[in-house]
Amino acid sequence: MNTRPPRLFGTASLIPLLALGCAGSADDADGVAPQVAPEAIIGGSSVSPTLNDQAPYKSTVLLGLGSLACSGVKIADKRFLTAGHCIASLSLSTVTISNGTSATQGPSFSIQSGTLFRHPSWELGGGTSQAGFPGLYDVAVFSILDPQNLTGSIPAVGLSPQIATPGTTGLRLVSYGCNATSQFPGKQTALFDVASDTNLTEFVHYIRDTGDPTICHGDSGGPLFRGTTSPKVTGIVSYDIAATPASHFTRLSNITEWINAPAKNDFSNNSTGYLMSGAFSGSTFPPLRCASVMTEDPTNGADVQLDECDGASALFTGHPPGWRLLSTGSGNFIIVNRFTGNCLGLASNSSTDVNVYTCDAVTPSNNSNRLRWSFSTPLASYSTLTNAGSGRCLGVANQFRGTALSTFSCNSNDSLQKWVFSR
Repeated sequence: MNTRPPRLFGTASLIPLLALGCAGSADDADGVAPQVAPEAIIGGSSVSPTLNDQAPYKSTVLLGLGSLACSGVKIADKRFLTAGHCIASLSLSTVTISNGTSATQGPSFSIQSGTLFRHPSWELGGGTSQAGFPGLYDVAVFSILDPQNLTGSIPAVGLSPQIATPGTTGLRLVSYGCNATSQFPGKQTALFDVASDTNLTEFVHYIRDTGDPTICHGDSGGPLFRGTTSPKVTGIVSYDIAATPASHFTRLSNITEWINAPAKNDFSNNSTGYLMSGAFSGSTFPPLRCASVMTEDPTNGADVQLDECDGASALFTGHPPGWRLLSTGSGNFIIVNRFTGNCLGLASNSSTDVNVYTCDAVTPSNNSNRLRWSFSTPLASYSTLTNAGSGRCLGVANQFRGTALSTFSCNSNDSLQKWVFSR
């Protein structure tokens, strides 16, 4: 809707929500509010109070998230979905929620927040890729502490299991973004089509629409619905490239498992999940890859390589790339592959190649140092993993599928050595 690419569309928030002003980039948390460019929105329409009582409009909410205001959607009792870049801080104590057609129509609640989760890949990218685009996946899930059930009248809406392929038409956005005449016009809606020329790399992660209508400030986190009889959420507003123009929505179909059961980086005893690589190098859309054993045969010394985290689209689809952490004491863990039962490690303390080997998962402390790992900053957005036998760090040479895991001289600033352990 504006002319400054690429743009993330959270809005600088001055609570009460009536005082919202538009902001222009991912740095909007400082509250700076530049003017809205002329012709900021084309093709949208206001949601009337009557329409707002119907699905899916009533499920779409306006969120006051500390220094930012964004759109969002209720997906379960006391749980909401929005864009990752809308959550400026995971320590946010309260959120303001409204689902009226404007800041003055309908109730607005300031409620204590519970747990907040940004997708691990968004954390790994630091919020942006090297090309300045939002990191993958630009999604956040949060819960609220609402003992009085103040938000009980807002209906929850489910996630669409269908993939919005190129050429799909009639996807409905409902959100609170600005338009050509107002910084905060209230709840609006418009229909979007998936661009038929979407390339494969982009298609995996984004739903892209070219032309009008386009998104604007305040639309970030707004739900893109599929279906008319029983609408479901298929995407979330992320960013646009105004020069094209091209609106980008984070595709939800391949991260529904995480949305339904989100988790932060969790290097703790007996935790299970995916060992996700933070590796990317010069890619506009940094890939999300997981450490995976590339054989069904639990042979001692089997290869461990990067593969798609979604088993449905992985090179090897025999099993999901799942692992379990078991403490060996003194801050060390063994990393047990849940399919083979073998442990991530080295053939010897002088080896650099990382494979899986027979381990003692019953008594983890019996395992040798070559099978033990320690984690830096285990509650941070990413960690480095140091092998107790070699003193070297787990990493990869590049971000591509099929790349073998290895160990390198430790460098916590190297994205090729960044890891997240999460569902």
